[in-house]
Amino acid sequence: MLLVIMTITGCGDVADVDLSSEWNLLCRVGGRLRGDHLWRADGLHEESVLQEAKWQSFLSNKPSNLVPFLASRIDSKRKTQVHACPWGNASEGELAVYICQHSIKKNWYELKTDSKNLRRYSRKSNRATANVIPFLLADASAREELKRCLINAAKSTEQ
Repeated sequence: MLLVIMTITGCGDVADVDLSSEWNLLCRVGGRLRGDHLWRADGLHEESVLQEAKWQSFLSNKPSNLVPFLASRIDSKRKTQVHACPWGNASEGELAVYICQHSIKKNWYELKTDSKNLRRYSRKSNRATANVIPFLLADASAREELKRCLINAAKSTEQ
């Protein structure tokens, strides 16, 4: 009923409502990333939750739609049911970063930025990105720069 009212009145974007509903479900369903917190050109790990049809459907959204939606979730510290080693279940913000990487087919530390703060985290990341992300997300200025870089990268994937 709410979706119908929002559509009729022009309040809200139906695509955002659908993404939000789907995202909330995926955060609750759970699973393991199995190392897929990083994007790899050679594909997903065999046992990764991202191999599942519901995740593949979510990832099939255009980056220009998906990444801004996910960037709006990066501030969230709410725990998901998705396990990301080595810390246990990922926060919604962490998971949003990981999924953005798969959408734009580039890891966050490979994004172009003039931000010294974000580059500082990039140097620390190297192969231990799951160790760095919680600290990066706790830094408000680095977090905002990360959102901006992810959104810009999503725009450039469709040009």
